Amino acid sequence: MNDRIQIGIDIGAVSSALLSWVEKEHGIPVINLFYDGLRSPNENLEPYIFYLRRKTAEARHLL
Repeated sequence: MNDRIQIGIDIGAVSSALLSWVEKEHGIPVINLFYDGLRSPNENLEPYIFYLRRKTAEARHLL
């Protein structure tokens, strides 16, 4: 395996574990995405942002 790819995988695993801990311990939502290099990272976030906005709007109507 290419050294660069291995380092990227290792950093990704560590980041994922740390962010999972942050989410559990501090209640901060974390979106964990695997970037495959095929699309823009912003495109990968679009569905998450869409549903977050929808959920926020629904919560405002309930208040």
